[in-house]
Amino acid sequence: MLNMNRLQIVKMSAGLLILLVMVGCQNSTDTLTTIKTQSKSSIELVASEYSVNMQFKGEGATQTKATENLALLLLDFEAWIKSQSLNMTAGMANVSGVYLYRQNETRKLTGYESSQEFIVSQMNFTEYQLLMSQGPLFKPDSMQLAGVVASQADKALARSTLIEDAFKLAKQKAEAMAKVAGLCELSVLDMSENVQDHARPRMMQMAMSAESVHQTESKQIMDLELNVTWGAYACD
Repeated sequence: MLNMNRLQIVKMSAGLLILLVMVGCQNSTDTLTTIKTQSKSSIELVASEYSVNMQFKGEGATQTKATENLALLLLDFEAWIKSQSLNMTAGMANVSGVYLYRQNETRKLTGYESSQEFIVSQMNFTEYQLLMSQGPLFKPDSMQLAGVVASQADKALARSTLIEDAFKLAKQKAEAMAKVAGLCELSVLDMSENVQDHARPRMMQMAMSAESVHQTESKQIMDLELNVTWGAYACD
């Protein structure tokens, strides 16, 4: 059973647009009036999966030397990743020249730089903390939290919660507007939803040590917009 305490509703707001369409005889109790509402709700989920991008660089007087220096730098890191059974895939690799620029002089080639990107993915929070504490010891040029994702089970439960909350709010306002307009027999004619989820990846500083590892689990935010068309008739 899912733990509902992991779902935290952090924000809810709604706007309401009323559109009255009259058909048939103006004074007839059979005249249908439509009411359109738009409501929004948000929920915050604890992330269960983390991905981190890392880049390493090696320098040398020649392209071959730069590549060799990078390979030496990666030996211990790749062995450590394997020992921890972490999932890592290689990204873009590049070798480029390093130039010295001086005013009023032609640029001068001073050496070469070889770079390799990696993404360490499918980590739980404990594995993420381990990587962020130990990763800087292998001297990467950069580390970036690429993404956080909540579990599919939590997202499915959150979606149901968002729909229920948004629908309750929409119904409350539709009933209030119907009462003011003297309308009865309120019913749903049509309903549509739009759900978006997002997180906030952060750049990590290379000065990070074991004491400065992020101790708080990241969150994924889900936003839902619910559009409902209601039908109602003039009260007898």
